[in-house]
Amino acid sequence: MKTNKFAIRILGVTCAIVLTIFCINVLASDLTPEQTVNKYYNALKSQDYEQAYDCISKKMKNGRDRETWAKDWKDTVVVAKIEIVHFSVSESKLDGDKATVRVSVNAKDIFNKDGFTENETDYMVIEDSVWKIDATEVDLPDL
Repeated sequence: MKTNKFAIRILGVTCAIVLTIFCINVLASDLTPEQTVNKYYNALKSQDYEQAYDCISKKMKNGRDRETWAKDWKDTVVVAKIEIVHFSVSESKLDGDKATVRVSVNAKDIFNKDGFTENETDYMVIEDSVWKIDATEVDLPDL
């Protein structure tokens, strides 16, 4: 009888630990996936690339530190004369520790002085207990 009670206690503790880890991973971030995407595009729009860096995953950083990543973005924006005019976050889907967020970005650049709209999906992951943008997929028009 003691063995059964001990086994039940161990099982209960194990279940509690697993549930706690799951909840921490899913709920740990102060920002939702949508809020992270909003923060990222607001930072890009205001040319605060160091803040945008905080919103992306290690995979998207591609080994670059904050200073290098920010400089790369700044150089690209200056050369291509990129200006984010407006962006909006529409739907999002949560799947455990991953999510997708749909974004519509209206921007201008050296080739599109009147502006253009780009629709995309941002793929999100939880990294260091925070939602991060892990990849971006741009919708290409049918040709």
